[in-house]
Amino acid sequence: MRVGYARTSTIDEPGSLERQKSAIVVDGRCDVFEDQNADITGPLPQRDAAFEKCGEGDTLVVAKADRIAANMQQLSTHAARLAAKGVTLRILDFGGSAVDIGGKFGPTLATLAALAKFERATHLERQRIGVAKAKLRGSYKGRAPTARSKSDEIISHWERNERPDRIAELVGVSRASVYRVLRDHRHKTAQHHQSEADEADKVKKAGPRARAGCGGAKPSGRTKPSKADR
Repeated sequence: MRVGYARTSTIDEPGSLERQKSAIVVDGRCDVFEDQNADITGPLPQRDAAFEKCGEGDTLVVAKADRIAANMQQLSTHAARLAAKGVTLRILDFGGSAVDIGGKFGPTLATLAALAKFERATHLERQRIGVAKAKLRGSYKGRAPTARSKSDEIISHWERNERPDRIAELVGVSRASVYRVLRDHRHKTAQHHQSEADEADKVKKAGPRARAGCGGAKPSGRTKPSKADR
C-alpha cells in the first residue's frame, strides 16, 4: 500500500498543497494525508497519522523531505522509525531526483549532496517563518548591518591608524570583513588617482593646440587700401 503526505506552512505560496498532492498521485495513486498552514517545528497530527497508517511493506510518499522533517537529524529519525516497521520512505524530489529510503542507507556523494541541499532548504524555511512571526509582533528589525554598510566607519578608524583587529572589535564585524573593505577602499582610491592623472595628462597634451585655436587666423602684413587712400 502507498500512503501520501503533504504539508503547507504559513508562508508557502498558494497552490503548494495541490502541487504536492498532484506529484504524489502521479507517482502512484494513494490516499494523501494533509497538514495545512502548519509550520515544520509545530505539531503535525496528519503526518503522525500517516506514519501510523503505514505497515510492513508499505511506502510513505512525500514531495520533498522538508514536508516531514525540520532538519537532517529529524529526517533520519523518521526514516529509521518507518524502516523499523518495514516501511519505505519515498521522497520524490530529494536533491533533484526521487529516492527510496528503507532501512540503512549509505552516505554516498549523491546522498550527502542531497542532504546538504535539504538542510539548506529547511533552514531557509525556518528563517522565513521566524521573520514572518517577528513582523506580526512588530519586532522585526531587518538584517543586521553588514561590513559594507559600515565602510565609512571602518575607513575612519583606519585613517586614525587603528589596527584591523581593533577595528573589527570596535565596529562589530570580522577581521576578514575589515580587510575586504580596506582592500576595496584602496582599489577605489587608486582608480580615482589614476583618473585624475589621466585627465591632467589630456589637458597638458591639448594645451598648445587649444591656445593656437583660440587666437583665430593670423593677420597678414598687408591691408587693403581704402577708397580715400586711392
